[in-house]
Amino acid sequence: MGARTTAKAKATRQALLEAGAKVIGAKGYASATMDDIVKEAGVSKGLAYYHFKNKAAMAACVMEDQLEGFLAQLEQVADCSQGGLAALEAMGSAFAHFACENQPVARFLASEMSLTTGNMIGFINSYEKRLIDLLASCIQRGIAEGGVDPNTDVEFHAVAMLGAVLTTALYFLDIQNDEGGVRLASSSRNLAEDEFAALVAQFARRTYAIA
Repeated sequence: MGARTTAKAKATRQALLEAGAKVIGAKGYASATMDDIVKEAGVSKGLAYYHFKNKAAMAACVMEDQLEGFLAQLEQVADCSQGGLAALEAMGSAFAHFACENQPVARFLASEMSLTTGNMIGFINSYEKRLIDLLASCIQRGIAEGGVDPNTDVEFHAVAMLGAVLTTALYFLDIQNDEGGVRLASSSRNLAEDEFAALVAQFARRTYAIA
């Protein structure tokens, strides 16, 4: 296969991944169809099936393509933070930035994590568990350092933290304005990405810091 053909194949695959994330993020995995995805990507269905066996395979690649790098980023943020509480705050900020910059994937992740059945549940659960384990380790670290209430139920709060951030991101992303800010539903106030990230980080600190 020549270099030009290889580059074209890679570009087609990437276009399908981006279209898959956008369509599934907007419609949900169950409602999205391959017809929707190929139309968004601007390629033939035959090319889509050349690159991906089915919709489930494409969705798995979308998640793997986006989330492996993001999880590595969160792990690095946690490792480099000065303490468990600081790690939770920094991870909240990082997730907010990721959600703003990768809206289709964030919608996809948030909507599919809320389900208990479906073709993607096992795959999504593997990422959910890794996120929860990372949050739990930071909460436990904060307890050991004395910055987090020792009576905190680590597993419960890790799950609650993930759910709160995902739900908040999904809520705000659904009403993001055309200028790139985030509009609060109850007012005309706009939040830029950095402001939104700062509020998520503040939420993490205020949730766990010992007063």
